[in-house]
Amino acid sequence: MVSVIRLKLISILMFYLLGTLNVLPTETASTFRHYDCTNKAKFSPKSSYQFNLNKLLSKLTSKINITNYYNTTVSGTNKRDIVYGLFMCNGYMEKCGECVSTSIQTLKSKCVFNKEAIIWTHECLVRYSDKFFPNTPEKWPSRCVRKSEDYEGELDSFNKVLSSLMDDLLTEANEAPMDSIKFAVKKITISEDQHLFGFAQCTPYLSKENCKKCLRDAMNFLQTCARGKTGGRVIYPSCIVRYDHYLFFPLPRGKRKNLGVIASIIFFHALVPVIVLFFVCYLLHRESRKDLKHRKGNCGEEISTELNSLQFELRTIQEATNKFSDDNKIGEGGFGAVYKGGFSNGLEIAVKRLKKNSSQGAIEFKKEVLLISKLQHRNLVRLLGFCVERNEKILIYEFVHNKSLDYYLSSKS
Repeated sequence: MVSVIRLKLISILMFYLLGTLNVLPTETASTFRHYDCTNKAKFSPKSSYQFNLNKLLSKLTSKINITNYYNTTVSGTNKRDIVYGLFMCNGYMEKCGECVSTSIQTLKSKCVFNKEAIIWTHECLVRYSDKFFPNTPEKWPSRCVRKSEDYEGELDSFNKVLSSLMDDLLTEANEAPMDSIKFAVKKITISEDQHLFGFAQCTPYLSKENCKKCLRDAMNFLQTCARGKTGGRVIYPSCIVRYDHYLFFPLPRGKRKNLGVIASIIFFHALVPVIVLFFVCYLLHRESRKDLKHRKGNCGEEISTELNSLQFELRTIQEATNKFSDDNKIGEGGFGAVYKGGFSNGLEIAVKRLKKNSSQGAIEFKKEVLLISKLQHRNLVRLLGFCVERNEKILIYEFVHNKSLDYYLSSKS
């Protein structure tokens, strides 16, 4: 009787919460940084080219708190040592001084003595070269960066919505006047609770026709290389295109004037489910007290208590593996993928992410974790803990450098 009442109360709560709350994930700016020391041409230390380059980078730095785009040239006495350079913030940002400053330092340390280099980050682009930046689209060097998560809905409908988003961005970005940053941001609806957000931008020195061509090529590339993914971006020296399933750009100024009213609505909208939550918790507690013996006999409750010290939050594991980045993946087997990661205290870990289509339930999974955690043997890698959150089932081992990867991949636990 207690279990039936409890199940009904939880069902009511979950139905209400799912209908009223919409929580979007966030992206850390520091996780996106791609640079390229684009050609093999080098300059000598203390040469006139190095002098000109240092002068150019100083000029760029002097403008970072004044404008969101700056293009300049330093020639000196020898025209063969001319240096061209620019920085460009994403169009939806008024300034990006910290981004530009950090990017310049990155190029100085990573592209030492290279005559040409470029870096893209979450907020800005910085580049320099011994060659004039053409007013035609440049598509090299380039990157396609895609999310690891597949879209789980109807793919054909998703692709149609994505194509519509790309077309709108292409049109709006080309409405900007010449010599200004040509960019557009857009939100488009997939379903009542699903949206796509897009961003497209060209460098100011491209004509409208060339901007359109650059963006169209980037969009075609993006829809191929990130097909079926929840997000992705293509970055060229001349243009950038991105889409994602969450809002990654600030609202335009025109939409900010009612933020106070909106915030109040959101606050009261969120307060109601909190009250409901407290009420349901009270009812659950009261029902539980009526049958203490039945509650103690519940296997799931006992397991949860015993495993408290071994359970990790999903957010902690995502931070340790750079959000399950492909760069951190060290192998994949029939039951899931293995990622190398590390905690802030320096401990290296091997994270086994079981496939989401696993038929194993949460209680069975926890029982198995409890059994493994009690095993102690010199040939066994130590299990540090686990994570069961949302639809994820994850095992966290101590990473051992001389241990075969087959150990982590050989079985589902």
